[in-house]
Amino acid sequence: MVTASATDYVGYEYHEIAVNEKFVDFYSDNYPNFGWKITAKEQSTKTAGSKIILKLKRDRYISNKAELTRLQRKFESQINQLEGLERNKELPATIIAITIGLIGTIFMGLSVWAYNDGLLLSLLVSIPGFIGWILPYFCYQNFKKKYSHQLAPQENRLYDDIYETCQKAHKLSSY
Repeated sequence: MVTASATDYVGYEYHEIAVNEKFVDFYSDNYPNFGWKITAKEQSTKTAGSKIILKLKRDRYISNKAELTRLQRKFESQINQLEGLERNKELPATIIAITIGLIGTIFMGLSVWAYNDGLLLSLLVSIPGFIGWILPYFCYQNFKKKYSHQLAPQENRLYDDIYETCQKAHKLSSY
C-alpha cells in the first residue's frame, strides 16, 4: 500500500499563449525561467497567420511568484517590442515594393489603352510597366536589408534586456 503525505500534492496553474511561429523556440527556451513547464505545442486554428499555442503549467505555490510574474510581464512586453521591430523591418519595404508594382500596373494599363494609337506607343509605355513589375522584388530585398541594418543595434539591446530579465527570473525560480 502506498501512502501519500500532504507534501506530495502539487497544485498547478495553467497558462496558454499564442506565439508567432518564428518565436516558438525563443519562448520555449525562456518560459521555464519563470517556473513554467511546456506541456503541449499546438497549431492555432483561431488566429490569423502562423501562430502556435503553447500550453504551460507551473506550481501554484512557487516561491517568489509575485516577482516571477512581474518579470514574466516584462519579458512579454520586451518580446512584443521585438515583434514590432520585426514588422518595422518589413513594412516600409513592402509598401515601397507594392507602390512600384502599382505604378508598373498603371503603365501596363496605359500601354493597353495606347494600343489604339499605335503599336510603337504601346510598346514604349509598356517598358516602364514591365520594369515596375520586375523591380519590386529587388527593391523589397534591398530596403528590408537596409532597415534590418538600421534596427540591428536596437534589436541587439532588446535581446540583451530580454536575457537579463530571464537570468533574474531563473535565479528566483531556482530557489
